[in-house]
Amino acid sequence: MLSRREFIGAGIGALAVSALGAETPKDTPKMRFAYSGTALFGAGVNPLGDRFDMTDKQMLDSLKLCARFGYHGIEPFRGQGPLPDDLPKLRAMLAETGLKLSTVSCGGDLISDKARDTIQDNFRYTRDVLKPMGCQHLKINIAGPRILERAPGGTPLDQLKAAARNTNELGKRINEELGMKMAFHPHIWSPIENERETMAILEMTDPRYVGIVPDTAHFVLGKMDPVKFLRDHYSRIVAIHLKDTDGKYRNWNGPTPTMDEHRKRNLYQPMGSGGVDFVAFFQVLREHNYAYWVNMDYDAARKEEGTLEQQLAVNTRYLRDKLKVDLKTV
Repeated sequence: MLSRREFIGAGIGALAVSALGAETPKDTPKMRFAYSGTALFGAGVNPLGDRFDMTDKQMLDSLKLCARFGYHGIEPFRGQGPLPDDLPKLRAMLAETGLKLSTVSCGGDLISDKARDTIQDNFRYTRDVLKPMGCQHLKINIAGPRILERAPGGTPLDQLKAAARNTNELGKRINEELGMKMAFHPHIWSPIENERETMAILEMTDPRYVGIVPDTAHFVLGKMDPVKFLRDHYSRIVAIHLKDTDGKYRNWNGPTPTMDEHRKRNLYQPMGSGGVDFVAFFQVLREHNYAYWVNMDYDAARKEEGTLEQQLAVNTRYLRDKLKVDLKTV
């Protein structure tokens, strides 16, 4: 029997050819698929404490690999690659590879008295970077004064009210002054992790100004059903994040896995690992003719997981063979 690494590596050559030119089933909605800047550039927030700065050639090679597998764009966090300080370099790299910038993952403290600065910073960044790059939405992670630190027992109501009020204000400015959409992103270990907290933000914000970017793995790990949520709240969806997690977490009733557990073994597993019912999830997307960005939101591959190319291969194979997604559809 092949090991996981051998299994991933065995089909890379065939998959790359298939992604480029072989006949694959046509995807009905015109979804656009981006790949995470964390996976491509290997820099930024990393629970293992790893960080390295890539050369221009390494960044360009990663983007070329992403394009070779058929992806349409990238979605980095702020500070990954030539963002936001060197837009001419980024434009040139994207132009050379034919990729687009779906958006840049932003956010910050939207709960404490620092929220005013967070609103202004995200508005400026959207105005000066995202809009000129052709992006149509801002995606934010709602944090508190201490990043990735939750209150015991979950986020209290007064903090949820503050988060909703400040998120709504940012979304209103983004919409009315820039003509763009804005959405928040529930994330384990953040103040918005579970169904109670997610629904509080949705219920206390104006749908005209605040949408949501659900992440399939974060929903499962936060004990939410991503398929049911998509069906029930499709009108609030702005964009989609995809990743899988271990099958044991499907219908999980235990405590949210900790950051220490994530350090020991990656919670973010390749598509097809069993935590997420992607077939049902894509059925809902297709029922609604979803036609916007889907981001493969993976971290950089750890040493035991192989290479970026192997990560791209296994996820792209699952999209093509199991979900019948044709990445050549634009």
